[in-house]
Amino acid sequence: QQVRLNTERIKYWLGVGAVPTETVRNLLKKNGIPINDQKSGAAMAINTPNPAQGIEQAFVVRASKSRPKRSR
Repeated sequence: QQVRLNTERIKYWLGVGAVPTETVRNLLKKNGIPINDQKSGAAMAINTPNPAQGIEQAFVVRASKSRPKRSR
């Protein structure tokens, strides 16, 4: 099978923090697309001061924007 890769989009997603699986990482390496190994998911979680804080804030913002349910 032949695989065509859109390198522009791949580089964009890797640049914004996407973490490829091991299989995808191997495909990218075979096709000469550089991968920053320091930004793996585990490394990002360790280097982030409190990753859960951002998630909690996202839920608070979402909850405050939602409408109350109407009773029938």
